[in-house]
Amino acid sequence: MLDSPIPSQSNIPPQPEKTIWMGSSSQVVNLWRFIAALLVIIALIPLREAWHVYGETNYGAYEKYYGMVSLAVFFLPIIYIYWHWQKIKHHTFKLTTERLIEQSGVFTRRKENLELYRVKDIAASESFFEHMFGCGTIIIESSDRSTPILEVTSVKNPHQVKDTMRAAVEEQRVQKGVRELD
Repeated sequence: MLDSPIPSQSNIPPQPEKTIWMGSSSQVVNLWRFIAALLVIIALIPLREAWHVYGETNYGAYEKYYGMVSLAVFFLPIIYIYWHWQKIKHHTFKLTTERLIEQSGVFTRRKENLELYRVKDIAASESFFEHMFGCGTIIIESSDRSTPILEVTSVKNPHQVKDTMRAAVEEQRVQKGVRELD
């Protein structure tokens, strides 16, 4: 529910904020998109050639569209792949001694801060597909109103990262003199 301060037993001086972990999602998230785009390109190559042959014999007037169709066949799936690759590349997470910072966006950047003392629960899960590539998802439940649930998807060594986060959360709670009430 709400965080409540605990009377501090010790006067620990505040430490400067330090980076504990930095990471981003693996491109494994995009594997299905990459495969689908590649299959579209492979499937459209014979169609492109058929258009060229069929267009020469029966539809000479449509021959001027051949160049545009050829470009679309190859460049639209490539642009699609590139866009999704950039989205994952520019979605980063940074764990410091005081907060978890999520940054996302290719053209417009968005930055979200989650104070560690607000974290209620941290869980790690690995789907079969993620497990094959050594990745997993970390699910963070917090009392933060803007980010009650945060998923750090497809990160390497999810259980190790989860344990690092948990230790940082506990340390921050002790330092701030805060405990979580339900």
